[in-house]
Amino acid sequence: VNFSIYCGKQFPKAILSTFISLFHVYLKTCISYLAMLVRFSISYFLL
Repeated sequence: VNFSIYCGKQFPKAILSTFISLFHVYLKTCISYLAMLVRFSISYFLL
């Protein structure tokens, strides 16, 4: 009984932390990709 209560409390927290870390990685990748795109377009327009 105690284990199921612990599981019920920890499971949503684990899902949430996993989702947050995945979203953080996705955000970092997206930002770096956008920065690369901006840098490329700036160098393209300057040429």
